Amino acid sequence: MFYKKDSDGKYYSVILKGRDESGKEVEEYLDLAYVFVKKGRKAQSLGKVLKFECDPCTKPFEWTM
Repeated sequence: MFYKKDSDGKYYSVILKGRDESGKEVEEYLDLAYVFVKKGRKAQSLGKVLKFECDPCTKPFEWTM
């Protein structure tokens, strides 16, 4: 996993690099506003948990697993 600055130098992209099930190398850009983690009984945006400026477009919701 690594990150890159955008062309304006204001924002960063988190990139997850690995291999798919067939062994092909892949890179996926992760928007931390849309990656959710369990905090207590709720799923919350990782970007918000890390106190980044972001808009996850959803409020925390019940984590039922």
